[in-house]
Amino acid sequence: MSSSILIRGGTVVRATGETREDVLIVGETIAAVGTGLDAPAGTREIDASGAYVMPGGIDPHTHLELPFGGTQMAWPSVQHYFMTTDTGRLIAVDRDTGGVAWARSLPKYADAVRLDRVEWFGPVLAANRLVLVSSTGNIVTISPTTGRLLGRVVGRDGFVAPPVIVDNTMLLVTENGDLVAYR
Repeated sequence: MSSSILIRGGTVVRATGETREDVLIVGETIAAVGTGLDAPAGTREIDASGAYVMPGGIDPHTHLELPFGGTQMAWPSVQHYFMTTDTGRLIAVDRDTGGVAWARSLPKYADAVRLDRVEWFGPVLAANRLVLVSSTGNIVTISPTTGRLLGRVVGRDGFVAPPVIVDNTMLLVTENGDLVAYR
């Protein structure tokens, strides 16, 4: 007889977005993902309220280097995979355990009244800092170990692609098609 685990009420992260759902695992298989799942008799239940759940995130066939749970490719480091979600979060996933090491909210809207959505590009790891840029011209640096905001610069134009680091220079492409270099 195989054992079962029901993970209740977590924020399930998928390539298409995030939802609050339950995850039922029977043996070594994810049997169901949904709301209000019934637990078979003898099932161990885990309250995941306030936590992220990434079904299949430790499956050997899951490729975190592909776009996952957001709009950009995950950036791998020795300790973590870093990724931005389409709901404006930067998440650090521990490479060894598959658990979320930390998560940080990023501004979602340029104008809260008009709801002009902010798109984030990156992160890239440079000089022991995560660097992200936004469609509104923000450049932010974040600690890869704690998720703490280290710095912020506001550019003239919005950016349309992740930063590229070459020879200690950060290259950015603006919405006007300009190539901007920061040292």
